[in-house]
Amino acid sequence: MYSAVSRQPGSSTSYSPYFGSSDYDGLSQALSLSNKAFLADVAMSHVAALSAMEGFWSQVAPSGAHRYKLLADTYTEVAADMIRR
Repeated sequence: MYSAVSRQPGSSTSYSPYFGSSDYDGLSQALSLSNKAFLADVAMSHVAALSAMEGFWSQVAPSGAHRYKLLADTYTEVAADMIRR
């Protein structure tokens, strides 16, 4: 779908001979969902690693167990907030 509309200087609207504006919206939504899936995958692997380290360090140095848990929980919360956006 090609639109032969002249652009005004400073206009943010762009036209493509191949895609309509609704195609760009769909692509943008798909990329956003794909990015969130990637972030979720990375965050889950980090949370798993942090949880394993929390367990290990809780056995090695039990006096810091509450700190290890706080670190793992804080990372989990921040990562979840980033994915929700």
